[in-house]
Amino acid sequence: MIDMDAVLTGTNWAELGHAYGSAEDIPDRLRALLSEDEDRIAEAWWDLGNLLTHQESVYPATAPAALFVAASLSDPRTATRFQGRPLRAELIDWLEIVAARPIEYGDVFDDPGLAECGAIIGQLREAVAALIEDQDESVRESVETFLETTEPE
Repeated sequence: MIDMDAVLTGTNWAELGHAYGSAEDIPDRLRALLSEDEDRIAEAWWDLGNLLTHQESVYPATAPAALFVAASLSDPRTATRFQGRPLRAELIDWLEIVAARPIEYGDVFDDPGLAECGAIIGQLREAVAALIEDQDESVRESVETFLETTEPE
């Protein structure tokens, strides 16, 4: 099981990068995903896509951020409705982007971001699969799609 706090405190974010520079700002952005403030959640959600998977690319900070997101899926706050469905469904869809890049391009490019994301696919699958019986249909659909996309060959 992934420990959210250990990911945040055990990662040297200042040494990692995202699409626009240093990732030292990422822990606060990740914490905002679990906020009760809808505007903070929306901003943090935008940051995930724009900073960590910009144009569906991955960066050195993407893998530890994905571990945090995967760990957060079991947090009741991710059941909050966001963009018409539970935030957890949106987060699973984002994790699918993270996991799909190394599956699709890992053998083509020698890229540390791809390698790091590829190395955590098993952990992401475990966290996502735990929600296969979620009460919300959109979450179950996101889980199924994620598991299909990341099925080992």
